[in-house]
Amino acid sequence: MLSACSNPKPPPPPVVVTRVNPGQPSESPPFGAEVVVNSSIAKATVVSINSLDYEIVLRRSDGRLAKCKARAGIKDFRNIKAGDEVTIAVGEERALALGKTPLPDSSPNSDRVHVRLPEATVALADTVETVTFNSRILRIDQGNRMVTLQMADGSMKSVQTTPTVNLANFSPGDAVSVRITEVVVLIVDAAK
Repeated sequence: MLSACSNPKPPPPPVVVTRVNPGQPSESPPFGAEVVVNSSIAKATVVSINSLDYEIVLRRSDGRLAKCKARAGIKDFRNIKAGDEVTIAVGEERALALGKTPLPDSSPNSDRVHVRLPEATVALADTVETVTFNSRILRIDQGNRMVTLQMADGSMKSVQTTPTVNLANFSPGDAVSVRITEVVVLIVDAAK
């Protein structure tokens, strides 16, 4: 006689809403699909702080700059100053759009990106970085919504697509225009 036992599924990590499109505030109405992405933790260095505009510029470990805007309700950056090393959560890249013709500019009604952050942290500021480029599709994994692309320099890049991208419209070998997004969130321990 066989019997089965099951363990309760652990609760998912907390989800923090991030700014969803360049220029669109986090508190905008929820249009389009909503995508939850995992994050990885990294370090960055504070380059500058503009207290009047509630902006902070961070230099990531790869040298790229991230210009973050304070989240709703954040009035200061908790004694953070230029030159400080800070912790950031970097959301997984997602393909927001895929097209066989050049893509139009981002729409305020496109996907909302939510990022899972470590427990006991507070998000102070965030930014969404989008990049549009041309490539060729090498493989499509419908089940996992993954597309492997051949970049202009010959390298390969795999990226997960959002639910608004209909992968049935594409085949390996198609030349496509791709818009990807990456979210950067400045976080601190909640106790600070």
